[in-house]
Amino acid sequence: MKQIVIIFSLMIVCSCIKLKTEYPEIKYYTLTQELKPPILTEQLKGTLQIKDFTISDENEKEYITVRLSNSKVHQNYYSRWSGDFSSLFSDFLFKRYNNSQVFSGGVVKSSSIAVPDYYLEGHIVEMFAYNSELDRSDSNIVFLSLKVNLFKRIGIKIEREPILSRTYNSKITRVSNSVSNIADSYSKCAADIADIMVRDFKLILEK
Repeated sequence: MKQIVIIFSLMIVCSCIKLKTEYPEIKYYTLTQELKPPILTEQLKGTLQIKDFTISDENEKEYITVRLSNSKVHQNYYSRWSGDFSSLFSDFLFKRYNNSQVFSGGVVKSSSIAVPDYYLEGHIVEMFAYNSELDRSDSNIVFLSLKVNLFKRIGIKIEREPILSRTYNSKITRVSNSVSNIADSYSKCAADIADIMVRDFKLILEK
């Protein structure tokens, strides 16, 4: 009888271990930079401060979400952002502009004590990944939309009216409906928008 109890206990333990190992690994994603040549051939004069971007609660999700063709939204529990997407995007811009040496005085964050010449604020208006049920390569997309304002400092004051106010959109077609390519697609959207913004900065600041 004692042997039967021991065998039964071992079976329960083994079954628990088996069930535990069947859970998928939680994967964390972030926005990554592509190695590209400098955005501009000549630096823009001054220092830029990037204020922390904002985002609506609807779009600020811990899990990577996907829209489906039946108007439903699927949250991928095992695929998550490594931080708040708004913070990830702010850091992405900061690194991209500093790495490309866009401004002669560099780029700083809101926490910096440096007094910048320009202030960039923005709001993430919309972001979504869409999956096609047919998994057609032209139907699986990622979309990102931002509203940004660029302000200039005059002496010790900041102009009330932005010198640039514009909405930027980018859509990237994904190779499949796999959740693993969503973060990379958002990175490409972020890079496209960041580079277009810099060209607009150049046009405005050189007037």
